[in-house]
Amino acid sequence: MLGLGCMRLPMKGDEVDMQELERMVEYCMQHGANYFDTAYMYVDGKSETAVGKVLKNYNRKDLIIADKSPAMYMKSKDDVRRIFEEQLNKAVLRRTASLNREPLAAALSNTPLKRLACVSGSCSVTHSRHVPYCESFSDKKAKKDFNKESILPAIALTSFVFALQMINFSVPTTASSGHIVGGLLLAALLGPYAGLLAICSILLVQAVFFADGGLMALGCNIFNMGFLACFVAYPLVYKPLAENRRSAFGAILASIVALQLGSIAVVAESALSGSTSANIGLFASLMQSIHLAIGIVEGVFTAAVILIAQRTQFSKMFSYSISALALILAGVISQFASSKPDGLEWSLLNMSDSFVAQTQGYIYSISELIQSKAAILTQIPSVLANIGGLVLLAVLMFALCKLLTAKKVPAYEK
Repeated sequence: MLGLGCMRLPMKGDEVDMQELERMVEYCMQHGANYFDTAYMYVDGKSETAVGKVLKNYNRKDLIIADKSPAMYMKSKDDVRRIFEEQLNKAVLRRTASLNREPLAAALSNTPLKRLACVSGSCSVTHSRHVPYCESFSDKKAKKDFNKESILPAIALTSFVFALQMINFSVPTTASSGHIVGGLLLAALLGPYAGLLAICSILLVQAVFFADGGLMALGCNIFNMGFLACFVAYPLVYKPLAENRRSAFGAILASIVALQLGSIAVVAESALSGSTSANIGLFASLMQSIHLAIGIVEGVFTAAVILIAQRTQFSKMFSYSISALALILAGVISQFASSKPDGLEWSLLNMSDSFVAQTQGYIYSISELIQSKAAILTQIPSVLANIGGLVLLAVLMFALCKLLTAKKVPAYEK
């Protein structure tokens, strides 16, 4: 697509040289350049009006017009509405057919970053990360990761990852198995803060209601499976590649990196806690090798889900679909999961005398007692337990999302 940028226009003194601008536009149209880019602040606010006056002489169906809103002037929702109305009243957008201003102005004050309000061949773009009321789905705080529209996908994706973690798959040529961790997937689709919150919720439900992972190890599990994926692999590996339109490769590479970092962290934590007497080098090599294979599988799967989410534009149908799939995974497919030892267990089984007896203190005893009383889902059939876990997790995530969206804090407020 060829176009004319209207940030600078020919001038006569302090005014736009309309004759010269008409000649430039005519030349562009004759040579197939029918895209015109203007903005509220261009040429001291004169670009929109001048461009609009010239373009009104052409068939609107032959034009593509981009008009940008000034983020630096928007300090409140009233500013967003006022400026957008001012832009609509200028000639560049005034003649747009079937224009319903109310929904568009409301949309600009509530939609995520860079969403276009396209009408009859023209588009208005909010062109900054710093617009107070145009909040990114992956902003720098979990409170800004959520809005009312993101509650459903957040619950659906969290439930989906929870169900995926129930499905252990065999790793070829080994006597081991692995499962999707999902930290990178959640970070990529929900943002790193919301992704970490989702992982915390999943691990909490597993530890409390399924006795899967000790309460004393919960912090380490969150760090290994959540923090490293959301705040190391996501920003340093996935995000730069995704911004260069290589999200599939980024998802595969970042998933591998996340699992490799997690496996290294497990080795380091085991050594620091004195819970293993094994050769640390051997332990690390076994953990790295088995989690490399698991990471490749997770990476391909993560890339596929991200691409589907992008193609469907994170629609309600996408959320409903993965919610239904989570139910199927938890209620049916989980019954056919591999019973082989997971990556950590396989690594330890390949080393003799790898465990050291641990001193069980008072706090440990309390945590074990709490976990034994709370793990109610271990006392019912696995299918019902898995579905019950999904329901509990969905309720927990819904409560957290409602809490996060209860009061909006404008981005410019500290």
